[in-house]
Amino acid sequence: MNARDDGTASASLAAWRLNGSLRLSVTCGVRLANRPYARFRIDVPKDLALVRWLLGALAQGSSGAGELDGDASLAVLSAAAEKGLVVTNETDPGEAAPFACDLDDPTLLDLVPEASRAGSAGDGADLVLNPACVVQAEDTLPPALVGRVRVDPSLRARTLSDDPVRNHVRTPLAGLPQGLGPLRDGARVWVQHPVMGLWQPFEASTPLAHRLRRIADGALAPACLPAAVRARLVLAHVLGPPASFDGAAREARLAAMRASLAKDGVVVLRSLVSPLLLAALRKHYRGLERAGYLETDRAQVKDGRDGIYCEFAGLLLQDQLARLINRIVPTPVKPSYCWFFKYRPSAVLWRHTDRAQNRWNVSFAVDAHPHMDESSAWPLFMQVGDEAHAIRLGAGDAVLYSGTETPHWRNPLPAGQTASMCLLHYVDEHFTGSLG
Repeated sequence: MNARDDGTASASLAAWRLNGSLRLSVTCGVRLANRPYARFRIDVPKDLALVRWLLGALAQGSSGAGELDGDASLAVLSAAAEKGLVVTNETDPGEAAPFACDLDDPTLLDLVPEASRAGSAGDGADLVLNPACVVQAEDTLPPALVGRVRVDPSLRARTLSDDPVRNHVRTPLAGLPQGLGPLRDGARVWVQHPVMGLWQPFEASTPLAHRLRRIADGALAPACLPAAVRARLVLAHVLGPPASFDGAAREARLAAMRASLAKDGVVVLRSLVSPLLLAALRKHYRGLERAGYLETDRAQVKDGRDGIYCEFAGLLLQDQLARLINRIVPTPVKPSYCWFFKYRPSAVLWRHTDRAQNRWNVSFAVDAHPHMDESSAWPLFMQVGDEAHAIRLGAGDAVLYSGTETPHWRNPLPAGQTASMCLLHYVDEHFTGSLG
């Protein structure tokens, strides 16, 4: 029997032998509960027994403990467990749920900062419905939101590189939701932030959606709602006192933001999202960490932070925030890319300026352990002229600044503390380079 290469030559099989310089490795990626996503290599021939078993298990689709024990020695299974190739109930990461903020979920209140919870009480006599409130009853967006809200995969498609190697590293991890989940038995309520202008999505049961429609029609007064429901609606900016929806006050805040940027090169955005949406973001990102979707940063903050690149909730927030930024900065911008990072104790961000894809940065404080308010938060330092500004962001606060022009840094995060941030980046509207 002969073997042919390109059809022009043949040789006896006896003349062929394995190249003695061949070195084979298998690249693996695994998620484990409450651990950063891990990428590693298994080498052959050193780990040949493990590779042979792994290929067989994958080919058979084995998952149960009884199936795994059949053809594997204890040494092989121990090696597989050490590398996270097999899991127990405790280490199984499961899958991440789509981002959602449920207006009917009382447990979200535990993740709302205490100061915001205290301000949501009252008898409801002074409350009105947010005039920018849209109820979505089907999976397609209501006409009022078309062109204002994007919830499809195109949010992330813009950041993908033409380079297949970079794309491989930045491809969404298997099972990671790439959008809002389908409507369950109820509705999705979109509410515009009274000051920042972001459209914020909330899930609502059918009875609650019906009550909101009755309030909009004038058939039901907000004071008639149960106190607990009313409090959650206030925390979502669905309800509020009439003054909170005052357009003149909003324009005055925007003018102050523009003045701050012109004077100091920095704009602090207090309460960037509603308290209830912040609670949902905290729950969501803690869930991503629990499911093993965060990867360790080994570049800018070596082993000091774990993050996820261009995840849907961050992209949705980034896309919505672009409208606000375009009312503050001097020339129009568009989103580039974003990260969510959880900084570990002792993490340091060295003084630097950013590349072109970070013409404008928004650092948004999502979470911290232990909880830190504005006075005790981990400061972000910025050099503006001859002065170094220390910016402290409580949970829900953000800061806007030029990443390419403003040197910025963070001193070591104190021992025993963690801090979680969404880093949202923007470029000038006519920027033509890679957005990723």
